[in-house]
Amino acid sequence: MKKEKGDRLYTVMTVLAVLAFRGHYYFLVIDYNLILLTGLACIVCIAILWLIAFYTAKKKINIGTCIKMTILLYLFCWVAIYSYGFLVQSKKEKQTYVVPLSGYYTRRINGVVFRFEGDKFDRKFDIQELADKHGRDLLDSHEVHLTLKEVLPDVYILII
Repeated sequence: MKKEKGDRLYTVMTVLAVLAFRGHYYFLVIDYNLILLTGLACIVCIAILWLIAFYTAKKKINIGTCIKMTILLYLFCWVAIYSYGFLVQSKKEKQTYVVPLSGYYTRRINGVVFRFEGDKFDRKFDIQELADKHGRDLLDSHEVHLTLKEVLPDVYILII
């Protein structure tokens, strides 16, 4: 019975991790403080839960369980942020940004590398034909056109 509960927890963690990873592909998060604050808030919440359980219920919670719960809460927070972004995107105004192409890769998966508001990002994009035609000149002669909607301060959804 106990192994079955652990399996369910790992299944939920895996599903949330996949959802967070998929959502991350469509979003540009500029402010890394948001990432750190979300993680810190999750740690504080679990620490408070541990203290309440220890002092009021006189039950000791395993540190491994606390770590799993923190990871689960962190992933859930990002899935909630991304879900909110997908829901409100229709009400936000599109903005187009033109940024220089910083790099590209054509191994296994094609993609481009660009800088937006000082942070480096990469996204999958089929550029094999352009890379074959222009070679190294691709960086000098091409730019990336980003169509974005700002769903939260410093959190943009990439319109593909």
